[in-house]
Amino acid sequence: MLNVAHKITLGSATLTSGKTSMLLALETSADLDVPVNSCSIVVSGLAQVSVQPGDSVKVQLGYESSLETVFTGAVASVERDLQSITVEALSSFAPLTTSRFNAVYAQQSAGEIAGDLMGKLGVSKSTVDTGEKFAFYAVSDGQTVWQVLRDLALSCGFDFYANTEDKAMFTSYSPLLPHTLQYGADILEYEHSVADPPWDGVEVYGESPAGQGQGEDASSWLTKKPVKGSAGKSSGNVLRVANPAARSQSVARVLASNLYSASNVKATGSVSVIGAPKVKLGDAIQIAKMPESSDNGTFKVTGVSHRLSERQGFITCIDWEKN
Repeated sequence: MLNVAHKITLGSATLTSGKTSMLLALETSADLDVPVNSCSIVVSGLAQVSVQPGDSVKVQLGYESSLETVFTGAVASVERDLQSITVEALSSFAPLTTSRFNAVYAQQSAGEIAGDLMGKLGVSKSTVDTGEKFAFYAVSDGQTVWQVLRDLALSCGFDFYANTEDKAMFTSYSPLLPHTLQYGADILEYEHSVADPPWDGVEVYGESPAGQGQGEDASSWLTKKPVKGSAGKSSGNVLRVANPAARSQSVARVLASNLYSASNVKATGSVSVIGAPKVKLGDAIQIAKMPESSDNGTFKVTGVSHRLSERQGFITCIDWEKN
């Protein structure tokens, strides 16, 4: 049995596993539907730790000398009592949830728009794919920057999140080899649910006259013909979205297709396993050797939480979905 190991950097202090470790409990959390990655660290009140809001935080977990970074961010708050010190940390996406801009972009791709917005707030970037090119794209202060970027990513069929190095990922789901999790060896708890997709179809209505022989740069009053793209069924429970950025039939069709794919989730679930620090957002897991064969399969990781404590040991909780 390999020994669980950790290395935690709190500002200028470093906590490492071993008999002298002052760590009492740790939990990191990342989810595609939650804007900001978070981390809670509880250390003994005897620890020689001097940490303040804004100090850098890096958490590495693993076994023996093999460690994986599972969280990078900055201290948000520090609470002390006689027995312990509790540090709460957040990723750099926090400003995206409070900032709002008014901006207009012309003839720029989704990636260029996303890169510019993140640059305004000092968010580091890892992978920013190009995505669709828009003749015109307006950003309103009616939404936070995170909501704008989330919607922009969904319209392109992308995910948007901060990776474990606290760098932005604005990219399509394209995992490498899945992490295999086996019943009887790795899996501690498992659950899943199946439900009908919320939408039978999606229709995106853009702004005329693009796609009607006038070109994407034409003025909207030149024709009354609608710009429309659709995916899935045209009857039943259909989501209809107005998007002025869709100024051609081709763009409207792509946006509708991507929104429909994002909503067409066949199954969701969660699995708790013996600590698996290599599993990250945007990865794939392969569940194998389950008592019920229909539970086996390969799934997209949509949420990851790592927990470490003296009482429970090292556990990783993974949320997944199947499209």
